[in-house]
This record gives sequence, C-alpha cells and structure tokens, in this order.
Amino acid sequence: MRGEERRKTYRITREGRTYLRGRRREIEERFRAFETAVGPERAALFRELRATGKLLALALRDVTPVQARALRKLIVKLRERMMAVLAD
Repeated sequence: MRGEERRKTYRITREGRTYLRGRRREIEERFRAFETAVGPERAALFRELRATGKLLALALRDVTPVQARALRKLIVKLRERMMAVLAD
C-alpha cells in the first residue's frame, strides 16, 4: 500500500498473483455457475458493465474536467436509454 494525494492505493503481491493463478479454475467454474444461473445474455451484460467500471476506475485520475463532464453526460443518456429499455 502506498499513499498518493491522500488516497490509499493497493497493489497485488507476487504471492497474491500466484494464489489467483492457482485458483483460476475455481474462479472460472464460479463464473460458469453464475452464467448458468442468470443466462449467457445477462452474464455478458454483467461483464460489459464490469469492464466499463474498470475502465473508468483506471482512467479516473487522468480524466480532465472537460472529459469528466462529457463522460457524465454520456452516462446520464445511457441510464435514460436503459430505463426506457427496461420499461418495455
């Protein structure tokens, strides 16, 4: 852990990566069980939402105020369109 600009950041250790590699099969099996429970379309939706969240989280520190406003507008529009789809 190291602090930058009064924010805590964490990095996975070599041991942590090794642990996750050793459990890859278990993680994949759990995701397959999740996909079976919710269906492939919903699982794909979850993956896309997760990937989008990761993208924003990784880029957040470098986002300019102009970019932040533009991204917020996109997200508001997307949420509105999602509500319309869910209302059908």
